[in-house]
Amino acid sequence: MKKQIGISKFDPIWEKFMSGVEVLYGILVSRDYVLQAATSFGKDSSVMLAMVLEACKIASQRGVDYPAIIISHADTGIENPEILKLNKGEIAKVHSYCQHHRIKYVFSHARPRLMEGYLVRIIGGNKMPTYEDGDAECSKMLKVEPQIRQAKAIAKHVSTKYPDAVLCGVTGVRFDESATRRANMIARGDSDIAPVCYNNRWSIAPIANWSEEDVFSFLYKAKDYNLYSSLEKTLEIYADASGSGCVGVGMAISDDQKSKRESKGCGARFGCAVCVRVGEDKSMEAMLQLEQYSYMKEINAFRNFLTKIRWDLSRRCHLGRTISDTGVVTVGPDNFHSNALEEMFRMVLSIQYLENEAAASLGIEPRIEIVNDQFIAAIDLQWSRYGRAKPFHAWAVARDVMNNGNLLRPSEVEVDHHPRVKGFDKKSGGIQVDSFGIGEFSSFRNVFAEAMDEGKCTELTPAQLGKSGSIVTAPLNFDETFAFDQEGLAMFIDYELDRCLDLYHNDQTNPTAAAKFYAQYGCLSANSRGFLGTDKIIQTADIFWLNKLTKLSNEELIGLADPDLLSTKKSEDSTDSGLLAALSMIEDIALVVEKEVPVLSAGAQLDLAW
Repeated sequence: MKKQIGISKFDPIWEKFMSGVEVLYGILVSRDYVLQAATSFGKDSSVMLAMVLEACKIASQRGVDYPAIIISHADTGIENPEILKLNKGEIAKVHSYCQHHRIKYVFSHARPRLMEGYLVRIIGGNKMPTYEDGDAECSKMLKVEPQIRQAKAIAKHVSTKYPDAVLCGVTGVRFDESATRRANMIARGDSDIAPVCYNNRWSIAPIANWSEEDVFSFLYKAKDYNLYSSLEKTLEIYADASGSGCVGVGMAISDDQKSKRESKGCGARFGCAVCVRVGEDKSMEAMLQLEQYSYMKEINAFRNFLTKIRWDLSRRCHLGRTISDTGVVTVGPDNFHSNALEEMFRMVLSIQYLENEAAASLGIEPRIEIVNDQFIAAIDLQWSRYGRAKPFHAWAVARDVMNNGNLLRPSEVEVDHHPRVKGFDKKSGGIQVDSFGIGEFSSFRNVFAEAMDEGKCTELTPAQLGKSGSIVTAPLNFDETFAFDQEGLAMFIDYELDRCLDLYHNDQTNPTAAAKFYAQYGCLSANSRGFLGTDKIIQTADIFWLNKLTKLSNEELIGLADPDLLSTKKSEDSTDSGLLAALSMIEDIALVVEKEVPVLSAGAQLDLAW
């Protein structure tokens, strides 16, 4: 009887994967580089991370020494909840896999600091959302700055631990992602076979020459490869978010399928859950068509709410946030109004309340993680230091929603989409204010306690705030950034919050009382620059309060506004040269001849013939 010949099945995608592993293995064991795998746990970076970990596993199995790899991850704090859940699961798998195979690694997770948080700054009244035609300031705040801090920490770690090696980033970029990406990669000289140096940074792109079909094919087969993860959840979420069955293209083999794939591309793009940089979150909308993602409905409704109210004058505060050197505050549409801020806060609290209830009934951990004590305290601090609400008002609102169940579901708030009206940003005028000598003492200095104490208690010894030495304050907790001490905040909630609400949560108390209390109580920390900046913000809010402007409606502020004060301010701030001077001259002439002149931008063409 003839012996049957066995035929092994050739797997081209695995061979392609192992070719990348072989390259990374060589770099790893050379000890000339410390590999940093920066992963978002998206499709491309997951393949890249699997390559790096496979190379490390082989080195560990062979007993070859190598510098500990660095696995870095970052999130914005407002990720799509399903992406956040995916990331948490994948991170847990990374830790388990590395420990099981004795892989030498360091994990680094970057997130925005408390007061950098997107919702803290928007609902707190500090910033407007980053809309589609505006600067991507949110990207800098939520991604760039946290990752710059992360990069500095990693660089310090590498230089200390491995002084003879250089840091080499391993990326998941591919040439066929887009024409722009391809051009950038070519300019950098990106390679999948050796590290390259660009702008003093070393990197390698092991999947640079992978197609999107290759990536999806690998995700589909990963469950059979014994990697750090089966990647099934990653594949599933791309399928659910595409709304077009695009994942099937990863396994497409026929020419007509490939043609269709190359012309369309994968439609799934995951951004922040409340991002308004795009007109419509298509990936989220596609996911909401499936029952298992219905819990995210209110988050998407909140995002759409932010989009619709952008040009809603009734939701804008008309009281400016700064006072000129001549004591004038401008009146005109500025940041969101206090009523709108509370409206947003109630919506976010309601979203968290609904998720907490749903999670409890399902016996699972909440899938949405927006609201906690730190978040409420941060909103309250923002409202207080800008004078936007009664002291400790955020806590009162939070109790009303979370304890009493008085919800405001975003999906049930009827609001029209407001188009931008002509002259939206036009100022009504200015209001002259009296400073009442504010600025001579720091807002954080309790002069009454000092006077009563007569210098007997060291706790009241003033501390310098700022380089000039002219501003002193009661002792403060100094740290590298704004933060609420977890234990200190818990003590405040347990022992002081009820009393503070009873004493200060009223229309007769200056709104800035809460910010001052947090600092003097000791549960709030910041660096000297942060406290100095807050001191100036509070001083402005105090002046508004003493001038009885804080409680006025927009209509009342407009009624008090003096256009002459605004024009005086313009005159003081203008220059005598170039186009701005020409525009100013035309404006003056127009006033004399009472002839209407069209509004011109700084780059407009001027017609002086008239």
